[in-house]
Amino acid sequence: MTSATPAQSGALMEAAPQWMHEANDRHEALFAGRQWEGLQEAYHPAGLLIPLCGETFVTGDNVGELFRKEATQNIAGMRFTTRHTYCEAPRVVHELGSLKLTLKSGAAVTTHYYTRWFLTLGHKWVIAFQGLSVGKHEGGKRVQGICSVHDDHCVGWTGFAPPEWMVQKKRSFGELLADERLTELTKSYYHPTALLIPPSGDEFITHDDIWDFLEASTRGRPNPPRLTVTPRKCYFEAASVVHELGTAVDTTNAPWQYYARWVKTDDIHEWEVTLELAWIGDVHVHDKEEEAA
Repeated sequence: MTSATPAQSGALMEAAPQWMHEANDRHEALFAGRQWEGLQEAYHPAGLLIPLCGETFVTGDNVGELFRKEATQNIAGMRFTTRHTYCEAPRVVHELGSLKLTLKSGAAVTTHYYTRWFLTLGHKWVIAFQGLSVGKHEGGKRVQGICSVHDDHCVGWTGFAPPEWMVQKKRSFGELLADERLTELTKSYYHPTALLIPPSGDEFITHDDIWDFLEASTRGRPNPPRLTVTPRKCYFEAASVVHELGTAVDTTNAPWQYYARWVKTDDIHEWEVTLELAWIGDVHVHDKEEEAA
């Protein structure tokens, strides 16, 4: 899908661009038509996708095969609906939306999704990164294992043992949050251009608002829940870019999964988070009767 450059950088867009609606419609049509090669072309070859289970990374050159297998085993149809868009730069646009999957059983999966779009030099918008299940969801039956994939879908430089600096950063995050040292936390952990997708999965929180979000999560609570975050799996895109999947737990929730994208801009700066999906892999299935209601 081709297009001119989008609106002002570093800001929410008033409305999703037409090319995005057309790209999502094409995505759905290609899936319905079982045109896996065409669907594959919607993703950057070096891109990544986190499937519904939130358990692993699927590289861009394996996405077509992933969807082919899921169409064979689980999914009858899908529907993407854009809700919010954020323009990071002339060639980078972030999207949040609602995803409805119809399963072969007739049941429906409802969730939020996140997409990072990239404009190539050939003026084609492609998917550089996508998470298919973003946010904490209520209602229906929570299931695990749906659309699970194995690591043989993921090729490239992968690492199953997170680096020590990441483990230390996560430990420090929990300690700073528990001590309510939020200014130090936001300055040392998040990149100035960072975006946070909160557990609700339905809004972009920019770096300037992360402090307020964290403060609101502990406001009025004499004993804020202590959060423990544990990196579990990494994908090393480049020497200065690392993708992380991990598990978080506090005193009020069962463990959940999250995603973070880390960058190191130079030898002076430490590793910082540029994108965080605070809650992923929370899949709820509604049966036919509940969906009809």
